[in-house]
Amino acid sequence: MIGDDHFQFGIKDQNATVIAFNQDLGAVQTNNLTVNPLGIYHNTAFGRTTAHFVTQLSLPTTVPAFTMINNPPMIEEVTLYIPYFSNKGITDDEGITSYTIDSVYGTSKLKLSVFENGYFLRDFDPNTQFTEAQKYYSDQLVDFENNKRGASADGTSILGVRTIE
Repeated sequence: MIGDDHFQFGIKDQNATVIAFNQDLGAVQTNNLTVNPLGIYHNTAFGRTTAHFVTQLSLPTTVPAFTMINNPPMIEEVTLYIPYFSNKGITDDEGITSYTIDSVYGTSKLKLSVFENGYFLRDFDPNTQFTEAQKYYSDQLVDFENNKRGASADGTSILGVRTIE
């Protein structure tokens, strides 16, 4: 604490034994989060945490109009936008501003694999007669892994892998 008088609370210096431990709190709801974690974080005290991200393509309209010449329509490209937080740094004489990323930990490369999700992410829960939103939880990884499409026998992506530096 600051100073010897401990803010004049009359508290004398005292030694105590502190016992700290981790406790698994179980599954947490993970859909509709404002910030989605992604990647692997290793802390020497708390261990390793791995975060996965599952999303689903949605079309801008429920009744799209496709023009088929010889082949049925195919998705040729999908862009995944992963937002992150940054702080504005300095602006140089040419007006170019530098930013520092404050929501990415470490300096290692990040391997990002993309798979087709064969597990339909529904908006409403059929167990509530579709009156409440469907909830998804952090312990449902096996549901998504078992329905992953575009994976080779060893589990790696055949759709796309990017290394981000």
